[in-house]
Amino acid sequence: MKKTIIALSTAAMLSTGFSTYTQAASHTVQSGDTLSHLAKRYSVSVKDLKNWNNLNSDLIYVNQSLEVGGKSASPAKASASAKTYVVKSGDYLSKIGKAHGVSVSSLKSWNGLSSDLIFPGQKLKVSASGSAPAAAPAKAVKSASSNGGTYTVVSGDTLSHIAKKHGVSVQQIKSNNGLSSDLIRVGQKLSISGKSTTATAAPAKQVTTKVASSSNDTVGVINEAKRHLGTPYVWGGAVPSGFDCSGFIYYVYKQAGMNVSRTNAIGLWNETTKVSNPQPGDLVFFSNTYKPGISHVGIYLGNNEFIHSGNRGVEITSLSNSYWNPKITGYTRY
Repeated sequence: MKKTIIALSTAAMLSTGFSTYTQAASHTVQSGDTLSHLAKRYSVSVKDLKNWNNLNSDLIYVNQSLEVGGKSASPAKASASAKTYVVKSGDYLSKIGKAHGVSVSSLKSWNGLSSDLIFPGQKLKVSASGSAPAAAPAKAVKSASSNGGTYTVVSGDTLSHIAKKHGVSVQQIKSNNGLSSDLIRVGQKLSISGKSTTATAAPAKQVTTKVASSSNDTVGVINEAKRHLGTPYVWGGAVPSGFDCSGFIYYVYKQAGMNVSRTNAIGLWNETTKVSNPQPGDLVFFSNTYKPGISHVGIYLGNNEFIHSGNRGVEITSLSNSYWNPKITGYTRY
């Protein structure tokens, strides 16, 4: 009888007083991801992500495997998990708060949000939870190397992105491949020289969703634009619940840290500089869509694609599209 009581007591103590090891969650980086985006999605801090993955900068790349949750072996009782909600196109914080009976300020606090900006696919906590156990640092994830080999361009790549990833200069890649501009296309094979980026290399320029657009570094603009894929078209709209074409440009550029005015497509055409060799992040204009003359605008992504808010909402479209191609008017840059 004593043995039975001891066994039961031990089992109860193990089940209620101690938590077992839980495997750290991982995430494979997709085109358009940033550390701040992933931190919000997994309810962790950018600092934790960098510590867990031994990152010296905010630079990440497509197909990179990142640890997004540390292992826990604390003897404390497991805290109750918060309820979560996955953001859908057309959602905004006050709408989500009302649906779950919580305040906008609570949602922002639980999810570490500094603004009301959310995006489709983002996972939000919609209830409070106990404090999480401390996370142990995950093993470092080594960056990819080329060692003089080749690299195949994927959607979302730019020359500056590829150069930083492989620890070489943009000019070196252009020279190796006989490129006269920064334009590259999906599936293109590039000759890369140089060794992989290591922990002792000079830190890469920080990339966040708040950087200004330029001919060589437009990651901020493009990432911000892609966060709104699927947002519905709303005439005159310039907020994440709905955009028209020029409202989309205004919102994305403002979020990327650029000083732009709220105007229409022809206004954007008139206040920007015309370019004949467009770079990702530049504007592409179209004429004779719903009215004569310049009537539509989008953001050039490179690889013969642009992102815009059209009748079907925010989407990525090929510039070879039979409807849009004959209507291309030109490209401009802020």
